[in-house]
Amino acid sequence: MPLWQSPLWQGLTTALMMVVVAATANAELRLPPAGYAFTPAPGCDRPQRGVKIYDDCADQMVLFQKARAEAFGAKKQLLVVFGANWCPSCRSLEATLARPEFQARPFKGIAMKDRVLPVALGISLLHDGRVKDVPSGQAVLKAILAKRPDVKHRTIPFIAVIDPVTGMTSTRNLDDLESGNGWNAAAVATVVFAADEESRGGPRAPGEPGWLTRKWLRWFGP
Repeated sequence: MPLWQSPLWQGLTTALMMVVVAATANAELRLPPAGYAFTPAPGCDRPQRGVKIYDDCADQMVLFQKARAEAFGAKKQLLVVFGANWCPSCRSLEATLARPEFQARPFKGIAMKDRVLPVALGISLLHDGRVKDVPSGQAVLKAILAKRPDVKHRTIPFIAVIDPVTGMTSTRNLDDLESGNGWNAAAVATVVFAADEESRGGPRAPGEPGWLTRKWLRWFGP
């Protein structure tokens, strides 16, 4: 058996990866990064119409920093929801997160609204019928993903729970929590609470299911 296929080698590789991930996750989150300059998203020179969950023409870096300062002052974790106004799932998740019964869900005796402070950051928009990046939102996302190289961003909405003091971060795709019946609010709350604990230095949040399980949940629900 080749060395790289042996259980010992695979165990050492896994352990090394966990050390790297832990060190990266504990590194200070510095935003904005050096050399950052705000670039308006395409089409933002035109009047914006309609109700928008994501203020995608604003500097998302500034929105992030303001929310992080507010979370620090309120002694809460920061719940960042990356998405876009063109995304139906993003709009419906926003409605789910805002419901009083969701905000009142408790974890270890503390309600959701007293544990995390949500902020919506846009990473793309529709311009001339095409999806275009929101540069400032992508910059925030890139910096946060750099802290969690073990998690691959696949889709939106995508969340990150961040400790405003230490910068410890937990991230997750949410596509396994939505089906044709809408969002599974209980499952979303469980995921947010697990990420909240991880970002506070607690146990690592459970990983996402495999692609086949995600497809099944998407089509048929839990």
